[in-house]
Amino acid sequence: MSGAVGVRQPAFDQMVAQFSAACGLVEQCAQALQWELSQAQLPVAPAVGLRSMVGRMRVEANDLRRRQAILHHLQATTAYVPQWTPMGTLWDLPDDISALQAGMDGGKAAELAKKAAQGDTQALSQLQKYGFEAGDPNFAKALLLGLGAKGVIELPASLAKKLKSDVVSGDADKVSTDRKLIVSTLKMLSKALAVGTAPRTMDPDSDFMHQLKAEGRAEHRFPGGGGTYKGYQSLSTVLAMSDGHPPFSPQFMRTIGRDMIDFDRTGPKLKAQPVLPGMPYAPPTSTDPLPDLGGLLHLGWLLTPAEYAPAAEQGKNPLDRPTDYLNGLMKAAAFSKEASQALLKDNLGYLLHDRREKWARTDHGTTLGLAMKVAMSDHDAHSMALFAEARKVLGKDIRANVKAEGGKLKVMDLGQFEQLSGLRYSLGLIVGSHLEDMDTSFAAKDSAARDYDALLAYVVLDNDTFWALANSQIARTRMGLDNQYSSGSGSDETLAQHMGMLGHIFALRQEMLGAVGEQYKKQSEANGELIKELVGTGIGYLPIPYANLFGKGVKEVYEEGVNYGYGKAGDWLAQKAQSLLADKKPKNELPPFEDDQAAGNDLVYQMLRSTMVAHIAQFPGVGGRELKNQSFMKKPPEQWGDPEKDDFAKYCRKHNIPLVSSADRAKLSMNNAHGDAVSNFADHKE
Repeated sequence: MSGAVGVRQPAFDQMVAQFSAACGLVEQCAQALQWELSQAQLPVAPAVGLRSMVGRMRVEANDLRRRQAILHHLQATTAYVPQWTPMGTLWDLPDDISALQAGMDGGKAAELAKKAAQGDTQALSQLQKYGFEAGDPNFAKALLLGLGAKGVIELPASLAKKLKSDVVSGDADKVSTDRKLIVSTLKMLSKALAVGTAPRTMDPDSDFMHQLKAEGRAEHRFPGGGGTYKGYQSLSTVLAMSDGHPPFSPQFMRTIGRDMIDFDRTGPKLKAQPVLPGMPYAPPTSTDPLPDLGGLLHLGWLLTPAEYAPAAEQGKNPLDRPTDYLNGLMKAAAFSKEASQALLKDNLGYLLHDRREKWARTDHGTTLGLAMKVAMSDHDAHSMALFAEARKVLGKDIRANVKAEGGKLKVMDLGQFEQLSGLRYSLGLIVGSHLEDMDTSFAAKDSAARDYDALLAYVVLDNDTFWALANSQIARTRMGLDNQYSSGSGSDETLAQHMGMLGHIFALRQEMLGAVGEQYKKQSEANGELIKELVGTGIGYLPIPYANLFGKGVKEVYEEGVNYGYGKAGDWLAQKAQSLLADKKPKNELPPFEDDQAAGNDLVYQMLRSTMVAHIAQFPGVGGRELKNQSFMKKPPEQWGDPEKDDFAKYCRKHNIPLVSSADRAKLSMNNAHGDAVSNFADHKE
């Protein structure tokens, strides 16, 4: 127990009795002393001081009696296991009364939980009053030790079996009532498990943690018959209830989380069973991943808080939802970068390659993606190492299924290709956080460039991911232009490199929509016009509000952009573009681009015009009345018509502002990106 000291019985009871008796004796002594001093007409200050000491002693005596009462309760419960020492039985007794009370409440909660596991409905209801204490370390530890590792595993299974009985009975009201109580109890247990196994509360090498691992691997039987389950199936259900406040510790993930993956790794190998998004649910077979309790008992979303459960799909039994016991683990890990990193280290090859078919049976890697995004999006050494490992594993697998034929891309096996489709959005965000590294690889045309193109080919099929990635790169390009032109300088090479990378994103979006065929387009509602629509909003004209977004100037933000600026500016651009699209599309105000290449060329000019006009006073020999009277200075670039565009081009030629040369170089780089991207899928020896 946090802040605890050890006491022995009956020595503690004797000490309390003796101290209480001493209070009375000292008070009698103070009264007698005051009478004697008064009779002798001497100052009574010594007696007053003694009375003051008696007051303090009585406060301490009351405190000791409160501790004694709680200790007597602890002795009558199984919540605390005393320490057996050569000097006698030692009981944990903290100095803090509130901590002691929390520990006692944890013990009471453990007793109620045991009764609830045996079917006591009243105990299940009474257990709810302790939910708010689950985050207290003393409560959490007492609850866990009171239940024991076996009880932590068997409580969720017993409650889930009770809910299954309600479902079978057909009593909808009882299902609704018990669901609330059971989900609330599991959420309390989840929080207590996160708090109680944190290093500040419990030694990661404690007996409880080793027992929890053993019970997780062991086979358990549901109460009243009805089959068996593995302990980790029950624990996964608890982990899935985590709200991240607090997250599970890295130590928990190293001890328990990694063992859950090892337990899965040593299971029977799967046969190839690709599952496409939108296909009817097939009944579980021996090739499915080990389900959590919800999947095992066919409870659908009933073990999920009602506010997070999706609406039932028409024509489908809401109780027939395939689950995977690693889903809960990944969801819990995703609340902490350090916990996710501890879990995923040295496991990515198995999770991303060997286990593809298992993920395809449930969420297609969505929860895995959540953990990966938290673990890999930063730029510390651990994040970068994990991303490099994931990039290589996924890059190789994607290239094995996507081939270049006649200058076009072709997906060889759509079912296999879609096994990790749930990973797309998270993976796209990870890639978007490493734009700088991707740009460097494309410029160098190194081995990593092939992996980056493979990742792009996979993620850009998702509309939201493409939108986010494209806007982040547009923001990065605009920030680079602002940084250069704010000082009156500009580099064709820098702009060309930035637009070349955007060209990879655009080209692979276009290629992959064709490669996956009409079937996928219908399933994903992928829109081949999205590039034209994005450019048609005038996204390249929008100036980034550095002061509002970052509280800093462009140069400061650009220098720190590799860490946070591109994503934040990209998010802002994405929202603005979505708003502009919603406004312009119904009014038919989007310009009719002939193809994606024409849209890309226009985007180059949008950014150059907007940036150069914003910083035009920085160019040599520019300014004064001549500039002020130019037609293009009388309205913002997004409102220019052909006359203003022509006048601006003439003004740039006259003052040696490299508008056309910069645009031509950037367009060439952007257009060449198509061939570079496709060539990275040509057969190479891996």
